[in-house]
Amino acid sequence: MFRSFRTRSSLGLALLGGLLLLACSGVTVVVGDQATPTADLDATVAALAAQTVQAQATAATTAAPAATSIPTVAPASPTPVPTATLPPLPTATPQPTATPVPPVLFTATANVICRQGPGVYYPEVGILHAGDQVPVLAGTDAVEGYWLVRLSDGRTCWAWDRYATLEGDASTLPKATPPPAPDAAFSLFYVGFSECGASRGLTFEVVNRGAVPIESMELRLRDTVYSVTAGLQFQWWLDCSQKGSANTIYPGKSVWITLPTGGDDFRGHSITIDATACTADNLNGTCFERAIPFRP
Repeated sequence: MFRSFRTRSSLGLALLGGLLLLACSGVTVVVGDQATPTADLDATVAALAAQTVQAQATAATTAAPAATSIPTVAPASPTPVPTATLPPLPTATPQPTATPVPPVLFTATANVICRQGPGVYYPEVGILHAGDQVPVLAGTDAVEGYWLVRLSDGRTCWAWDRYATLEGDASTLPKATPPPAPDAAFSLFYVGFSECGASRGLTFEVVNRGAVPIESMELRLRDTVYSVTAGLQFQWWLDCSQKGSANTIYPGKSVWITLPTGGDDFRGHSITIDATACTADNLNGTCFERAIPFRP
C-alpha cells in the first residue's frame, strides 16, 4: 500500500511540473477533447495542483492509519508468600523410674525334690537340701503349693513349699502353665485300713494324672519283712460289705484299690509302696512307676 501511494504521488508531481512548464511557455493545453487557452491554464494548473494535494492527503490518511495507543499496564504487585508456621516441638514427658520388685526366694527347710512339673508324678530333676535358697520364677493355678524355681546350675524345676518358706510378695509373680503329665502318671492317697474276718489290707485312691486311660496297675508293699503284691484288677474293700471294682481309670478320674496284707496289720509301720500303672491290660503299654513311702 505504501509503495502504490509513493508511485501515484510521483506521477502527480511530474504532471503538475509539466503543466506549469507548458503554462510558462504560452502553450495551449488540450484536456480531453477540448482545447484550453493558455490564459486559462493558470487556473487549470491551480485546480490540478489543489486536486493533487488533496489526493495525496487522502492517500496518506488511508495508507497510514492512526497509531493505536498501547495501554499502559501497571506492574503486578508481588503476592506475599505466607510465612510458614512451624509446629511447636513436643515436650518430652519424663518417664517414671520403675521401682525394682524385690525377688521372691524359696528356702528349703528339709530336703525337697524338684520335679519337671508341679506334682509327685513328674520325673525328678534335682534336690534342694535343707537351707538351700533359690529364686522363684512363677506360680501356677493348676496345683496349689508348687513354685517354678531356678537351681544354682541354671536348670528350672517345680518345688513343693510344704517343706520350705517363701520370702517376698508371691502375688507379684506370673502364672506358668505346667507341662503335660507323662502317660499313665498317677497320684496315690491312703484311704484306710481294710478288715474282713482274718483278712486285712490297705486301701488307696488312685488318680489318673495323664492324658490317656490307665488299664492296669500293680501295688507292692515293701518293708524289712514282707513283700505283698496286689492283683491287676482295680478291686477294693473296706470290710466284708463295702467293696467294689473297676476296669479303667480315665484321665482326671480316680478309683480305689486294696492291697491285701493277709493277717498282718501294718498300721504304725513305716512302709513303702512300689506302684506301677500302665495304659494297657496286664501291665503292658506305657507304664509309669513310683515308690511311695508312708506310714498308715
